[in-house]
Amino acid sequence: VAGKAIGQLILRKPEDHGFVALKKLDLSHNLLGNEGCAAILEHIPKGGHIDNLLLTNNQITFILNDLFEKEISTSIVSIVHLTLDHNPFRSGGYYKLANFVSMLVHLRTISLKHCLINDKGCTMVFDYFACLRRLEKIDLSHNDITDKGIRAIHNCIGDKYVSAQTLSRLDTILLNSNKITNTGVKIFL
Repeated sequence: VAGKAIGQLILRKPEDHGFVALKKLDLSHNLLGNEGCAAILEHIPKGGHIDNLLLTNNQITFILNDLFEKEISTSIVSIVHLTLDHNPFRSGGYYKLANFVSMLVHLRTISLKHCLINDKGCTMVFDYFACLRRLEKIDLSHNDITDKGIRAIHNCIGDKYVSAQTLSRLDTILLNSNKITNTGVKIFL
């Protein structure tokens, strides 16, 4: 199988790099739940570098059941672009999602569209994402974020220490199709 493309899963021959290298893993539009997501992340080859992980439109409600207590693979930490759109995260999953993403030190973009994220989730996401020095873009479109969530975002990125030390590269926050009013826009600006 090595050396052939299987859907979006690209495998290279071990002799090319000394290991199997996954650059992009697209498992969108499947029936993956929490257990399947954890299994994927646990079994990514050590020493590889995944640039792009797409898990759009699955049934993930929270991520990595017990994986936090295990050693995190360097290939997971190397993720640059993470897409988790259309997964039904709920309040119980926000902490695990935010905690997991905060470990992705190379992350530049994350997309969480249509994930049922409310103000509590938005607050947690920004609190944890503040440590991501390379983060450039966050897409929280089509969620349940209101003016209260906007205040949390403003507090995080408006903190001069936080924005200068950590979120200095963040240049795009997408919040279209949420529940933000004129008041929320005034808070943000």
